[in-house]
Amino acid sequence: MSNQLVFRIPKTDDHSLDQVLLVDDDPINLQVLYKTLEDRGYKLLIARNGEDALDIARKTHLALVLLDIMMPGLDGFEVCRRLKSDPMTSHVAIIFLSALDATRDKVKGLDLGAVDYITKPFQAQEVIARVDTHLKIHHLEQRLQQRNRQLEAENQRILEAMGEGLYVLDSAGAISFANPAALHMTGWHEQEVLGSSLHDLHMYSKKDGTPYAEAQSPIHITLTESQVRHSDEDIFWRKDRSYMPVEYMSTPIYDGDRFTGAVVVFKDISERKRNEALLHGALQEVKHLQQRLQAENTYLQQELKAEGNFGEIIGKSPVLLTLLDQVKHVAPTDSTVLLQGESGTGKESIARAIHDASLRHDRPLIKVNCGAIAPNLIESELFGHEKGAFTGAVRSRAGYFELADGGTIFLDEIGELPLDAQVKLLRVLQEQEFGRIGSSDKL
Repeated sequence: MSNQLVFRIPKTDDHSLDQVLLVDDDPINLQVLYKTLEDRGYKLLIARNGEDALDIARKTHLALVLLDIMMPGLDGFEVCRRLKSDPMTSHVAIIFLSALDATRDKVKGLDLGAVDYITKPFQAQEVIARVDTHLKIHHLEQRLQQRNRQLEAENQRILEAMGEGLYVLDSAGAISFANPAALHMTGWHEQEVLGSSLHDLHMYSKKDGTPYAEAQSPIHITLTESQVRHSDEDIFWRKDRSYMPVEYMSTPIYDGDRFTGAVVVFKDISERKRNEALLHGALQEVKHLQQRLQAENTYLQQELKAEGNFGEIIGKSPVLLTLLDQVKHVAPTDSTVLLQGESGTGKESIARAIHDASLRHDRPLIKVNCGAIAPNLIESELFGHEKGAFTGAVRSRAGYFELADGGTIFLDEIGELPLDAQVKLLRVLQEQEFGRIGSSDKL
C-alpha cells in the first residue's frame, strides 16, 4: 500500500465529514478506490478483511461501506449480514464491489441489506456517482429521522400546553361534565354542552358530510357494551361548524357493579395528521428514489461508457441523449450525415463526435466553412486543381475532399454555397468520386 493510506480511527463524535469505509483484501484495489474518492470530501477509512471492517464499524459513525465479497475469513456477505443485524450499524449504507457478476450474487447482496452492487472492473465515474447518490439518500433519511423526533417533541409540547379535553357522559350519552380544555377546543360554553348528546354535538356527520350513524361510533360501543375504545380516525365538529381530527379514549364508569356512563378524553391531532402527511410524502420520495436507483443499476455502466465517448459534449437532457445515441449508430457507417441547427448549437462538436466514434478516427477531420469561400474559388477549394488549370494556378493543389481521404469532411454553412456548386457537390456525394480542376482523372 502507498504511504498516503494512513489508517486512522476517528473519535466517535467526529462527524465533520462523511465517513466511508473501503473494505478489500487486495491492496491494489484499495489504492485505486482511495485515489478515486480522496478528493471528494469524505473521511476515508480502510480495512483489509471482514473482522477489521466490523471492528471499525463498531468504533466509528460510518455513513457508507464499499465492501468486497471474496475475502479470506469473513466474506462480504457475512460482513453485510452482521452489520445489518447490529442496531448500532444497521443504518450504514453498503455497496458491494465485486468481480462476481451473476444475478444470484447481486440478488443475495440486496437481500442481505445492501443498497447497490458495482461489478469489477469498475470505472471511477461510476463509483463516484453511486457513492454520491447513496450518501445523499443517507443524509435525507437522517434528516427525516431528526425531523420526526423534533415533530414528536413539538407535538408533545403542544399537547401539554393545551391540555386534553374531557367529557363525562351518563349512560345515555349525554354530557354531564366538560373541562375547560374541551370547551376551549370545541368553542362551546358549559351551559350549552351540559345535557347535550356528545354524538349530536360533535359526531353527527363525517367530514365529507355523510351522516355518521351513532351505532358505528366507538363511544356508543363503550356505552352499550362497557368496553374501552380508542380511536384516532374520527373528527369532532366545533360550534362554528369547522372540524378537527381527534384522538380519544372512551372508558366505562362504574359505581360499584353498576354501569353509570363513560369518560371520553380527547385531543386535537390536526398538527400530527399534517405532519404524518408530510412525512409520508417525504418517505415516499425516498422510496421512489431508491427504487429508481435499483432499476438503473444494470444500465448505469453502459450509460457512463456512452458518456465517455463524447468527451467535449456535456449534458444529460433527453434530447441530447437521443442525439448522442444517433451519433453512436451512424458513426460506424460511411453515410453522409446532414446536421441541422442554429449557429452556436454545437454542430461542429457533433461532427467531431461522429468522427471520433467512427473507424476513421485516426485520420483527420477536415472542417470547411463554406460561407467563407469566395464563389470563384469554391470548386478549387473543395476539389483541388492542377497547375495551369486557370489564371493564377501556378502549382497543383489538393482540395479539401482530397485532404479528407480516409477521414471525415465537415462542410459547415453548406447552405451558403451557390446553387450550381451545391449541384456539383451533390453529384460528388452520390457518385463518391471527384476530379481536380484541369484533370480528367477521378479520385
